[in-house]
This record gives sequence, structure tokens and C-alpha cells, in this order.
Amino acid sequence: MLEYVLRHLGYVACDETTKLKVQDMMERGKTFLSQYDPGINWDEPNGTQKGLLKDYCLYEMSNALDDFRKNYGADLIDLHHDFLARSESADADNVQAEQK
Repeated sequence: MLEYVLRHLGYVACDETTKLKVQDMMERGKTFLSQYDPGINWDEPNGTQKGLLKDYCLYEMSNALDDFRKNYGADLIDLHHDFLARSESADADNVQAEQK
């Protein structure tokens, strides 16, 4: 995931300091995005989650996180709705399993 974000931020080759800086940004981005979907599996994020994390890092590098929230508000709402839908589906599956 680090290489994916570095590549999309324009880093072809970078030193360890830059990698650590980007890793820190990624951790803050994961924390932020997990507010909308606490169930994200960061070991295997889907395309939307990966893209939002990459874009979060891009906006953070530009000191424009307020713009990220504005520009990606609909995507963040979609992310949260996906989480709610998965949660409701899991709850329904649990109820059916308990009834058997």
C-alpha cells in the first residue's frame, strides 16, 4: 500500500525520511476514514478505500484537508452507507443463525 501511495504522490524513488512521512500520513488517513467505516480491512482495502486514502494523503501534503472533506464528502457518505449496509446484513445473518 505504501508503494501505491508513494507512486500516486509522484515519488518514483525516495529516502527513508520521505517514506516515514508518507506512512504517518497514511496512518492519519486510515484513522480519519475509519470514522466513516470502522470495518475497513487495511490489509486488503477495496478500490474506493484505497483511492480515498491516496487522495487523503495528497490533500494532507497540500495542507488542504478541509478541501478534502468538502470535495470527497459524497464519497465519505457512501463509505459510511456501505459500512451500515454490511452491518445490517451481518446482523440479519446473526438473527437467522440464532433462529435455527
